[in-house]
Amino acid sequence: MIIWARIGQRAQLAFRKLQPWGNWSSALRVMSRKRKRGRRSKGKTADTSLPSPPRRRWKAIACVAIGLAVAAVGWQLISTTENAVSVPPTLDIDVAQKVDPAIVELVQSARSDVLEDPNSPSRWGRLGQVFAAHAFDDKAAECFAVAAKLAPTSQRWAYLHARCKAPSAPEESLELLEQCADLPGDPLDTPRLFLVERLLELNRLDEAESHLQRSLAANPKNARARFTLARLQFLREDYEACKN
Repeated sequence: MIIWARIGQRAQLAFRKLQPWGNWSSALRVMSRKRKRGRRSKGKTADTSLPSPPRRRWKAIACVAIGLAVAAVGWQLISTTENAVSVPPTLDIDVAQKVDPAIVELVQSARSDVLEDPNSPSRWGRLGQVFAAHAFDDKAAECFAVAAKLAPTSQRWAYLHARCKAPSAPEESLELLEQCADLPGDPLDTPRLFLVERLLELNRLDEAESHLQRSLAANPKNARARFTLARLQFLREDYEACKN
């Protein structure tokens, strides 16, 4: 009897080792609890199989996209502005009724030439000369400005633009003269000497002398430059040097 009891105990122990939860009833209870927990947490937990990018990354991507869009629009506006053809000015109706019809005809003829070839600096310059010859300085300055822009290495149109600006905008005229004075074109150095004369009128003697010395260094026998030097010495009350 003792032997059979020991055999029964060992069989029960071996059977329990084969069961992971000790017995089938406890196993079913554990499985049912896990299923309930899974149902409860199913609607609460998100699918983390594909991690989403951080919010900061999305903000950075959005800022870059907006910046590129703004830059593209700005570049388009700039290129459109640069390539836009200026409309040549004309006489106002009330002014055209008061001036000589021959002047109106000259303006219309020169303006028609510009409309035929708006990229020609010489045609813009001729229209500016027509306006300047009849004292329409503002309209002439507008034409000379376009001509100077179309021919940036030409001293002629930049100089005429500066001259037309002198009565109404003296400071702007001085800046334009300083820019065009170093451009090649006039062997008599007319733009620089006109700049010197304007500086003398404003009593800016040191600046005038600096430009005048450059002009005399290039051409010591320039009569206009030597006469302007005498004016400078007279304004400084150096009468002995002025005589020479």
